[in-house]
Amino acid sequence: MDVAKMKTFLILGGTKGIGLSISKQLANEGHKVFIISRDNYINIEKIPNVKIIKVDLLNLEKQNIDEIFNNHPIFDGICFAQRYRGSYKGKSNKSLEEYKVMVDSIANFIIQFNQHIKKSKNSKNINIDKISRLLIIGSTYSTRIGKDQDWSYHSVKSAQLSLVKYFSLNSGGFFNINMLSPGTVVKENSDSFWSDHPKNKHWIEYTSVGLINSKIVAKEAINIMKNSSIYFTGNNVKIDSGLSNLYHDQLK
Repeated sequence: MDVAKMKTFLILGGTKGIGLSISKQLANEGHKVFIISRDNYINIEKIPNVKIIKVDLLNLEKQNIDEIFNNHPIFDGICFAQRYRGSYKGKSNKSLEEYKVMVDSIANFIIQFNQHIKKSKNSKNINIDKISRLLIIGSTYSTRIGKDQDWSYHSVKSAQLSLVKYFSLNSGGFFNINMLSPGTVVKENSDSFWSDHPKNKHWIEYTSVGLINSKIVAKEAINIMKNSSIYFTGNNVKIDSGLSNLYHDQLK
């Protein structure tokens, strides 16, 4: 890749699921990818241009974040793809864990990121003509209710969307922020499980390929992080084959 076209991305939750697909695609395109993770879940030697930064998002400290930004003054794109991680230190309250990982960490990270940019602007260590593109991987359940998830999941996804709206008005013009909301996603190597699933059969009525897979979500996420303008911000971009346009009584 032409060095002038090479970009730098930071992926939170880039070792599994959608985050991993995004990391792989960006790396294969020749971009630099930094993944924030507690552990090395992936063999980075097999993926070019990828480096893992070990940070526990449940114990996010200002020093950790400052170190990341000081070592990498500007990221072209930052993607929040972290998810609920199950029990933590013996706790099993799913709603609390999801809130901590998926909302608190995002809000704290963006606040510290914004403070870093403002500080860099004052010291003239940043190109103010270059913006970062922040993207939260959400869900169509941020605005709709699904019987297959409890209240905590919907609350978390709605809270993520609220963060997008809030920070779109408090970015100082240095970044845009949007949410990408897919419906049910088929993760890598799980196609056989979903092939005869009722959800997949329903989706085929509206799109020839059925349910979305993580590679499709990753492609759209990368497009937003690479190409969107400062004016494209505060949006909830749905990837659901148009199903969100149906009346509720038309959904099966």
